Amino acid sequence: MTDLLKWGEFKTFIDAVSPDVFYYEYDGMDNIIASINGLTLRCNMRLDASDADVLDWQTNYRPNANRPFKKPSPFKEKRVDGKKLFRRKHGYSLNVPANSTTTLVVTVPYAHCKINEVEIIPGNAGDAVDFAVHDTLAGTYSTVPDYLLNQFGFNVTLPPTIYTDASSYDADLYQDMRIKIHYTNTDLVNAIDAYFNLVFHEVVS
Repeated sequence: MTDLLKWGEFKTFIDAVSPDVFYYEYDGMDNIIASINGLTLRCNMRLDASDADVLDWQTNYRPNANRPFKKPSPFKEKRVDGKKLFRRKHGYSLNVPANSTTTLVVTVPYAHCKINEVEIIPGNAGDAVDFAVHDTLAGTYSTVPDYLLNQFGFNVTLPPTIYTDASSYDADLYQDMRIKIHYTNTDLVNAIDAYFNLVFHEVVS
């Protein structure tokens, strides 16, 4: 559930619980999002305004927004087939020029892991992403360097706020495989910054 608040209420929430804060520019406004423990709140600020609330946001809060999620994940393990799974969450960012597609390449950092969840803070409502998994640059698993092994997202349309997708089953990944996220910025004029979190589950014997 996402509630739209006035700046005074929104600021009180930020100061009280220190949530993850993100913003994106759309329709002449800073669209601000705060999220913590499944609760998401929003506040809109007109970019052409010059009142005290706008100055407060731009001076004291905006410079610290749009940073990787700091929401902690509990250090827990789960056993599957006699092996331990440890949840590892990694954050990334990507600058995408106007009216173009740019690719974020993430090299799998674990000998064996599973992935089943992604979070995205998009630049614009209506931007699109493709998700794919490629072999290593040496072709370790297919014998063909950078070979497309699987694709699990096809022109996925993004909402104006946080996008989260979690599967009830996971995919196995191995050391140095390459996850490619192809991000399309639909804004014809402005470049954007997009932010991503990938949830890995490291498999440990």
